[in-house]
Amino acid sequence: MNDRLGTRLVLFAVATAALVTLTALGGCSGARSRRVLSFFFDGVPTGTARGGADSIVVARRNAALARRRRQARADSLRRANASVHPPYAEKDCTSCHEFDDDAVSGSGRAGMPMLSLDRAGGQGWLVEPAEQLCFECHDDKTAEAAEAEGMTIHSPVEDGECLECHDPHLSRNRHLLRAERVRTLCFGCHDEEIAAGEGDHPDLDDDEECTDCHNPHMAEDEHLLE
Repeated sequence: MNDRLGTRLVLFAVATAALVTLTALGGCSGARSRRVLSFFFDGVPTGTARGGADSIVVARRNAALARRRRQARADSLRRANASVHPPYAEKDCTSCHEFDDDAVSGSGRAGMPMLSLDRAGGQGWLVEPAEQLCFECHDDKTAEAAEAEGMTIHSPVEDGECLECHDPHLSRNRHLLRAERVRTLCFGCHDEEIAAGEGDHPDLDDDEECTDCHNPHMAEDEHLLE
């Protein structure tokens, strides 16, 4: 028994000396310490709990990096005279998205979750359905406004499908449009052959846009002509 205890004490002394030597030569990481101790002893903790903590740190660091990249892109677009939705520019995310009080900091949204353009409740989700949300501010584009003015309203506007044409945050294009050319958006629903003079519609030059003649939201004319 005494011999066994003596052997263990010797091994412990050797392991301690090895750790001290490694530290003096340039530091000893937790993983290296575990490898040294495991050589001499059984049951050395694997450090899994620390690994979990490290994973959380890495995840937070990656989230912060993603936020900085988004902010850098936004700043770049602003410098390029891109269009930015005012609430987004002012970091007023809660105008459209749900957040708990503890998710808000003085400099923006700390730990902001992935934003969703759906309505289901919870962090980052829209405060109300998208087809209603835009009209909270843009009430002059509602079906009620068109009816009151005796105007014809474009069907996607009437249905609240604003995001079919506009980005809710920022865009390289004017008016937050999702495409550089207006006609690109129009021909997502309308037959492109119209631009080639199909039927009674005049032929369009390459530099002409549909909005040169048509209002994309509402107008007095039944064909949205201005």
